Amino acid sequence: KVAALVAVVMLLIEVFSLKQEFLKALITSLTIAVAIIPESLPIIVSMVLALGIQKMSKKNAIVKKLPAVESLGSVNVICSDKTGTLTQNRMKVTDYYFDGKLGKVETLEIDESNKHMLELLMKGFVLCNDAISQEGNVIGDPTEIALIEFPKKFSYDELEIRAENKRLSEIPFDSDRKLMSTVNEYKGKKIAFTKGAVDQLLERSTKILKNDEIIDITPEDKANIINNMTLMSEKALRVLSLGFKMLPENSDYTLETLETEIIYVGMVGMIDPPRIEVKDSVLRAKSAGIDVKMITGDHRITAFEIAKQLGIANEIEQSIEGVELNDMSDEELKKRVQNIKVFARVSPEHKVRIVKALQDTGNTVSMTGDGVNDAPSLKAADIGVAMGITGTDVSKETADMILVDDNFTTIVNAVDEGRNIYEKIKKAILFILATNLGEVSAILGTVLLGMKEPLAAMHVLWVNLMVESLIAIPFSMAKNDDSLMENKPRAKNESIFNNMILRLLLSATYVGLTVFGVYLFITKTTGNHVLATTAAFIVMANSPAIYALSINSSKLFYEKDFFENKILNAAIGIALILNAMLVLIPDLAKFFKLEAMSMLGYAQYLLLALIPFVLMEITKFIKMKYKK
Repeated sequence: KVAALVAVVMLLIEVFSLKQEFLKALITSLTIAVAIIPESLPIIVSMVLALGIQKMSKKNAIVKKLPAVESLGSVNVICSDKTGTLTQNRMKVTDYYFDGKLGKVETLEIDESNKHMLELLMKGFVLCNDAISQEGNVIGDPTEIALIEFPKKFSYDELEIRAENKRLSEIPFDSDRKLMSTVNEYKGKKIAFTKGAVDQLLERSTKILKNDEIIDITPEDKANIINNMTLMSEKALRVLSLGFKMLPENSDYTLETLETEIIYVGMVGMIDPPRIEVKDSVLRAKSAGIDVKMITGDHRITAFEIAKQLGIANEIEQSIEGVELNDMSDEELKKRVQNIKVFARVSPEHKVRIVKALQDTGNTVSMTGDGVNDAPSLKAADIGVAMGITGTDVSKETADMILVDDNFTTIVNAVDEGRNIYEKIKKAILFILATNLGEVSAILGTVLLGMKEPLAAMHVLWVNLMVESLIAIPFSMAKNDDSLMENKPRAKNESIFNNMILRLLLSATYVGLTVFGVYLFITKTTGNHVLATTAAFIVMANSPAIYALSINSSKLFYEKDFFENKILNAAIGIALILNAMLVLIPDLAKFFKLEAMSMLGYAQYLLLALIPFVLMEITKFIKMKYKK
């Protein structure tokens, strides 16, 4: 629209004010329109994004949607799952509590007083379990694998336990009730085993196995269980309880039947150590102005202890449980969400509320998830991140990005890459628009003075399609700028031209004035329009190839690593050769309506193409001194 408007205005000025012939005025107007339109810009931006995405995939982050790369650069809150993302997802049973005794598994000994209860605890965890053994390997959820490995320490064989105690029915684990139940034939009887969160199981328990006897559970028993669970949780252990229920022969297998009036047996604590590299990544995220929040189904104390080790939270008051979220209005959540670092015992519905509360307070949110029920929160987030290893097909389909290694560090690396891709796109846009505006200003200047345009449409197209495309793409191949992760995230609605307009106008002015000055000088001194056009073309075609170095690097030309982008250096070399061929080869010069020159004559005008580069470097030097 802008190009069309400018072209029409110029056509009217030339015809009515400058009294130019209509056909000639029309050609000039079209030339200006061609110069304004950045024909190569959409292609180059797409290629820069594609190359950036390819680079990210090599770092275990698969980006499914191009716009997600731009959003990554503005992410200022990362909501991360705990298990497998912040931790190693290698569970191991280390502690136990049953028959009123708390201890370490390594010191546990079987005797006549505890044999029956311990056997029931271990076998129950194996039977109420969906992990399976195949060819010597146990496949399944890491928590369930740990529960299968636990009895092996006491010479119990998982396959024998399952063969002897056939499963008759199952009620799968649910993130709302946080329990799983199975019905098994156990020693000739039908028994329902239930495993899951301690608090949820206690709510449904009316009896307890104690001293090898089934007795009524008392408030004191429940208090002891909660206290010991807290002791385990404070050591960052994930705690799971087991209960059972004897079923009559004609019993149905409904939720109401199996998960009521349960007999409480005991619980175990499992360690899932934090990933070694995550603490540094959390620190790196914080230095980049990114707030990290843990969202987990684990107990609050367990989650907080892990968060504390990783530097996510410092005080227990920075954590909250799902039941508290239920009692909290959306407005109250908006007020508190920024200060909460750990969300424990949350459901998929809670995740959606958390995302929306953060977004409503002006944040750009990345949310991780792996389950089918996580799809709504992944879709609601600005960047939905699915787990590549443990994630379901539904979560992967919904997400904007997939973590191949399920690692939190990969998210931070992706944000770093996203910021760098965005900056590289800005450099490419600056380069292209500075070149185009330089062409336009040079043409407008001569036309308004009543002179012939210095560049024909074919010359403008050569610069726009050949030189710009060849030079702009290597911007994406520059080494990443590590200092970008020391800056705060940009605002979600920030224009891509932010902090660029002045530099763009100055760069375009340097180019336009140089081309205009060369053309005007030769026209006035020789009267040879073809020679003047050739000189203007040499400057216009080669200037971008040279000042691309200045746009690419934040350093000055004499500083180390100014020429570190080897692909850009090669592209510049190729562009200079191609430009030279158009003038040095007579047949090509004739085709492009240029004057053929000798190598020496060409070199003289080529030196003038350095002027915009020198002026840009001087501007950069002044800016650096001013900042200091």
